[in-house]
Amino acid sequence: MKKINVFSKLTLFFVGFILCTSTVFSQERLPVEAITPDWTFYKEVKGVKFYLKEEKATVTEGKQPLTFVLVKLENTNNKPVKLIYNLAAHYNEGCVNCGNSQEARKLIEIPANQTVEGKYDSGNCPTSVLLYNPNNKLSWKPVAVAIENLIINF
Repeated sequence: MKKINVFSKLTLFFVGFILCTSTVFSQERLPVEAITPDWTFYKEVKGVKFYLKEEKATVTEGKQPLTFVLVKLENTNNKPVKLIYNLAAHYNEGCVNCGNSQEARKLIEIPANQTVEGKYDSGNCPTSVLLYNPNNKLSWKPVAVAIENLIINF
């Protein structure tokens, strides 16, 4: 009876350890200084490559352009994938789309060996986030972005 109890505890420990390490890995932050107007490789998880880029866009005529971060997802698998995550923007003052925020979580489906690209006019979603608004004097100062709470299914 004791051997089964010890085995159960060890199994639970290793399952917990794997969950914790995958959560830590999936929440690496990329400093805003590293994000350029060209696609920058961020990370790869289960055959899905994540790229980020900065895009400035004039949304309102006569106003300064807003700064967005866009995501490009490349499925290198031979089968379609479904994923969901938060595109979190971290600031000195706080965070947008962080933790368990459901506001920008949407299912993304990527066919086998295909790519999906975000656009600035998509709003706050997994493939784009408003990073900085120079027209607002109280706008938060961006520090980093991260892909958080990533789930990938085949």
